[in-house]
Amino acid sequence: MPPFLHRDYLLSNATACDLYHGVAEPLPIIDYHNHLSPKEIAENRIYPDLAEVWLSGDHYKWRAMRWAGVPEECITGKADPYAKFLAWATTVPKLLRNPQYAWTHMELRRYFGIDLLLSEHTAKEVWDEANRQLARMPVRDMLARYRVAVVGTTDDPAQSLDHHHALDREFRAGKTNLRMAPTFRPDPAHNAIGDPQAWNTWVGRLEDATDLRVDSLESLIGALAKARLEFAVAGAKASDHGLARLPDCEPDDRLAAIAVKKALKGEVPTLAERDALTLEILRATAQWNHAEGWTMQLHLNPLRNV
Repeated sequence: MPPFLHRDYLLSNATACDLYHGVAEPLPIIDYHNHLSPKEIAENRIYPDLAEVWLSGDHYKWRAMRWAGVPEECITGKADPYAKFLAWATTVPKLLRNPQYAWTHMELRRYFGIDLLLSEHTAKEVWDEANRQLARMPVRDMLARYRVAVVGTTDDPAQSLDHHHALDREFRAGKTNLRMAPTFRPDPAHNAIGDPQAWNTWVGRLEDATDLRVDSLESLIGALAKARLEFAVAGAKASDHGLARLPDCEPDDRLAAIAVKKALKGEVPTLAERDALTLEILRATAQWNHAEGWTMQLHLNPLRNV
């Protein structure tokens, strides 16, 4: 029997091996949806330790650790990095038949050449060796190792795209082979409106980013349209939408306008009004995308951070 995670892991016949090793494996990776940090890519960050690169924002690992009874202090709390890593290492043996078991060991093997099975007994050895290598493995080296050619980040219309422009300048100057394109994700414009204080804070950021005042549904759509033009300049080719539920109603711009007016005054819109706003923003974005040939990505009914 071949060892765990051998070269042909999950490739069960000769045709599968030929298709993967001969066709797919040598191809560049075009990653059109991820949550990588544009700042860390542009600045070519070096991570201080394996806990930071593996556990600081991975809600899949967080969920598995909660299932395993790990205290929240060692998941998203203030425990020291090694304590968090040890909590993950202790969880991993319980994840047999969960994809994270394979992913964890594939990453250890491919990036660090570590063939040990991770557990509380091997945690210190894995921690020390991985951290030793991380000290000379900046972000772009990680991406280049597996021929990542393009990353499509997920970006708020109210945030700066300076990091995307900075990497683009390096690409044009021949200093990097990596392209980084933003993806227009206007979720806060409607998802956050159930909390008027948080929504108004976000609207203030959108106003600063676009130099437009938002005082109505029309001006909100106008500010999003202007922000989207900046995304196009930075190389965006897609919008991205996370919808906890898809409204089951007819579009109603009157109700959507009421939702905006209420939220601007600090009032919580009704569910029908919030749904109407969601549909108006989706409709406007779909029309922009159709006109310019952009892709529209929909994430329907995700259940996160269980």
